[in-house]
This record gives sequence, C-alpha cells and structure tokens, in this order.
Amino acid sequence: MIRERRKISAINGLRVIAHFRIIACVADLIFRGNICHLSIHAPSHTHSDRSQPPHPEWGKAVKRLILIALMTIAGCGGEGEAPSPLASGPLVNVFDWTLTSDEGDPFAATRPDEVRCTETSFGPEDLAGVWVYSIETRDCNWLTVQQKTAMAVAVGDTVRANVWHFELVAPEPASALVGIGTSERILVQAEEPIPQPGRLIQLEFVADTPIPKGQPIFFHVNNHGANSWHLVDILLNPPPIEGQSPP
Repeated sequence: MIRERRKISAINGLRVIAHFRIIACVADLIFRGNICHLSIHAPSHTHSDRSQPPHPEWGKAVKRLILIALMTIAGCGGEGEAPSPLASGPLVNVFDWTLTSDEGDPFAATRPDEVRCTETSFGPEDLAGVWVYSIETRDCNWLTVQQKTAMAVAVGDTVRANVWHFELVAPEPASALVGIGTSERILVQAEEPIPQPGRLIQLEFVADTPIPKGQPIFFHVNNHGANSWHLVDILLNPPPIEGQSPP
C-alpha cells in the first residue's frame, strides 16, 4: 500500500516536472530558436524502485503533456495573437527644421500681406536644459518650417506635438494660430486667444491616412504681438495624457 502511494506520488511529481520542462523547452524554441532535449527521470526519493524499469504511467504522462503543449502552440496564432507593439518615438529632430516656400505649404492660405522674419528670430534653442525650436514673434509674425519624418505613421497611429508658449500679449485683443500639417493638408491646429497666460499646448491627432517615412511634415505659427513660441517635440504614439483614455 505504501509502495503504491509512493508510485502515485512519483507519477504526480513527474507530471509536474515534465510539464514545466516541456513549457521551458517550448518557450526556448519559440523565443530563442533553441531545440532542447528532454530527459525525464523518476524522482530520486523513490529508492525502492531504482532497479525497476520506468513505470508505464510516466511515458503516458509525458505523451499527454507533449500533446497539450503542441495543442497550445497551435492555438497561439491567428485571431488570438496579441497585437504587435506600436512604433513610437520622436518624429522630428529639433536641428533639422528648414524654411518652407509657399509651394507645398499647407498654411499658405493664411499668409498675411506683410511677413517679417529676421534670421535670428527662429531656430533651435536650449530652453532650461531642453532643446526646442523657438520662434520670437516680435521679429517673426508668420512662419512655416518643415523637415522629413524620421518614422512612418500608420493609419490609427497617434501623433502629438508639444508646444510651449510664454504669456501671450498684444496691443489689443487678438489670436494666434499654431499647427502641424503635410503638403496635402493641415493635420491639426489650435487658435490661442491673446492675451493668454503661458501654457503647454498639446496638438494631437489620430492618423486616418498613412504618412511614409521621409515625407515632409510642417510646423506653423501665426501670431500678433511680441511673444515666444517653442516646439518641444512631435511624438509618434506617446503615452496617453493623464486622465485621458487611449484612442
């Protein structure tokens, strides 16, 4: 009776050990491409059975576990497969912006009759330890710059531009326009009333058409008054804004 209990305990223990070994081998095969060789032995505490051949139940247990593992692998693809992680990261480099001509500028229709921009009124700036693209509207009242995207944007991807402005002032109430676009259209824009305290604007959109890697993307500011605008970054699939559900 005691020997039978030991055999049953040994078989149960073997099943557990074999289960974990098979799972480990399957995982090693899937993720590393390594093929391992299983060597299943009876647990060492069954001293009285050492001289006996392997119990037939051990082989059955291993066969069952292999069958279960193969069925599990077969069911791991297709519709039940976890979605691939979205590509993410910066779409632009602060040092790569260049001036845009009217041709291809999605904001060209907003161009005023008089545009004045000095060479020192826009460009990369180290702002409190962070490199940003700055526009000083006292000397540049309307500006569009462009550069090629560093990554492709797929349909359904989220793109967010973080834009900071200091306190907005003007001789009389007015408004400012800031936006992002491609040569085909304006993707997202915001109108800021003046006067306005300094704040961070997050221009965000979900792509309904793809934007290939290397296609020009445009950043635009149109402002009345002597104000400071700073493009911090344009990000692909950034983390959701606090308190906001992901799209």
